[in-house]
Amino acid sequence: MSWKAQVQTSSCRPNEWTANTLCFETEAEAMNYAADLMDRWTSMTNYKAEKSDDPVNAQFVGYKLIWLCEAWPSHNV
Repeated sequence: MSWKAQVQTSSCRPNEWTANTLCFETEAEAMNYAADLMDRWTSMTNYKAEKSDDPVNAQFVGYKLIWLCEAWPSHNV
């Protein structure tokens, strides 16, 4: 199990949430990542963390995103 950050933007329909492929070990990591996004995205209006069956592939520590998947993305290796 993992946690995904989900966001709403000004272009979303009511009750529509969007997520990317990042999966964190804890709810707190997902929420901190989403809060960091909200600080940078002007069109983001809300965020939450949801449980996922996908494997953990990232960490968010000290405002830094760390990919745990060796193949993703190759330009960050």
